[in-house]
Amino acid sequence: MSREPWDTAEYRAAEAERQRLRTKRLLAVEAALPDESRAALERFTLINRHWRGAHWADCLDVLNDSDSHLEVTESIHEALHNLSHDEQPLVSLVALTLLYAHPHTIPSPQDVRDALPAVLAALGGTDD
Repeated sequence: MSREPWDTAEYRAAEAERQRLRTKRLLAVEAALPDESRAALERFTLINRHWRGAHWADCLDVLNDSDSHLEVTESIHEALHNLSHDEQPLVSLVALTLLYAHPHTIPSPQDVRDALPAVLAALGGTDD
């Protein structure tokens, strides 16, 4: 009897590690950009009242997972294609935070690049 690929200890361990890194990145954005995260959460929950009481990291996770505002995040990813392996997964998270924090301004690639050092510092420098 063959086992499904997702029904192995190795797969479950890899999935748990992927989720750990994802959570760590979300929390790092929230910690590194506290004013923007607070403003983003306020705007998001004003529009989506059922999210009241949530943390920005939770809202950001859903937005990022659903490819929300792909027209913004994709163009920023394209402009910042030469970022490091540690920075790339943070681009959409930072862009979405800035987008919701400043609703009348589309974040530029430079805005995102400028925020990345603080987020990397909150991560401890790398996604270990």
